[in-house]
Amino acid sequence: MRPFPRISIVVQLGIMAALFLSSACRKEKKAPETAALLGLDHGLVGYPGSNPEKTKAYLQSLQFVTDSIVDGPVTCEAGDDCGGAASVRLKILPEANAHRYDIASAFGPGTIGGFILAIVVNTDSSHSFGPLSLAPGDTAYLWAGSTQNAGKVFGFYKIRSTGQAEGVAKAASGAYCAASGPRTKPAVHIPMYQCQSTAIYGSSSTVSSPEPRSLYRLASNTILAATMLHTQGLWISCSLGCCQVSSVAPAPL
Repeated sequence: MRPFPRISIVVQLGIMAALFLSSACRKEKKAPETAALLGLDHGLVGYPGSNPEKTKAYLQSLQFVTDSIVDGPVTCEAGDDCGGAASVRLKILPEANAHRYDIASAFGPGTIGGFILAIVVNTDSSHSFGPLSLAPGDTAYLWAGSTQNAGKVFGFYKIRSTGQAEGVAKAASGAYCAASGPRTKPAVHIPMYQCQSTAIYGSSSTVSSPEPRSLYRLASNTILAATMLHTQGLWISCSLGCCQVSSVAPAPL
């Protein structure tokens, strides 16, 4: 009997990375016991900072999970204010119920409110991340819903411990790719697999992720990615499947 061919560890890791990326928003084997959508009564009425006390209480109720996150260098594009750095280290963690919050209600007519879906931390010791106005150590939150001046968008807010908030950036377009079934836990990625996205606002497009490179490493389901948040988009599990936050740029909200 001929022995099975040996597969190098590099090939094995490449296969693992590809499988992980392609399955991030697909149906999991076990159906979740608590898959019911969470409405705006589990979110924040208004927008971050519109009522500081309610914003403070809402923020304190959130939990950010570390199962599938972005943790590594994010490329700065030409014109970005990153202190001359080619990339800045960010950590992005999804909120524990991001995949259950009713995104359609946050963007629907007649509603004023929304949800925080993720936290973004600039973990770089010496460089700011201009697109989100994050100095080293600064934190911003990914918001989906109403804003004071920009309508209903995916936006980023800095929120102080007092509940006062400042909108610092918004996505020019928001979209989603439908999943084949519900998830039991959320994930966030830059970038994601190819799909024909459906617009929530702005324009939809076919999005394609690059093939795994040596810069990608799997360790406890954490992706260290050197890529562009602007053009690739930030992908996060949401009630519609995978929500895409694209063309992020500084802007008041």
